[in-house]
Amino acid sequence: MRNKYLNMALAGLLLFATSLANAGIIEVDYTLVQGSNSYTGNFAGEDTNSNGLLENNELTVFISDYFFVDNGDLLDNGWYDFGDFDISSNTWIANGFDWTTNANAYFTWRNQGNSWNTSWVDSVSTTITSTISVPEPSTLAIFALGMIGLASRRFKK
Repeated sequence: MRNKYLNMALAGLLLFATSLANAGIIEVDYTLVQGSNSYTGNFAGEDTNSNGLLENNELTVFISDYFFVDNGDLLDNGWYDFGDFDISSNTWIANGFDWTTNANAYFTWRNQGNSWNTSWVDSVSTTITSTISVPEPSTLAIFALGMIGLASRRFKK
């Protein structure tokens, strides 16, 4: 009887621990303020290396309403670099390379011809609009193995 409860507790702990392993799409709305003008847009991506930052190579879309920015998704229009976005603190870090190759840009496009960097931007505000959680394949595999184990114990009796 003791082993039955111990096995159940161990299985519950295992399932709880594996449920923490999730990847997901993160969507962010932003506003850049320059003087009395403000420019909005959004970007999205997946923190594939699980370091808590959304980095340039993890972006899936980047849209801006700034009139010098080509219409549509900038990733398809001469995208160059992106400052990291800290997911936990909801902070956009200006550490991307700008058109002068200094690492002080929020984003750079037109093959490094244009950038929004710290000398142009007075303030930045960001809002995480959604996070879509996607289970990791390892989570599903462990869950399947657990279910097979439970089923095999049932058939033994």
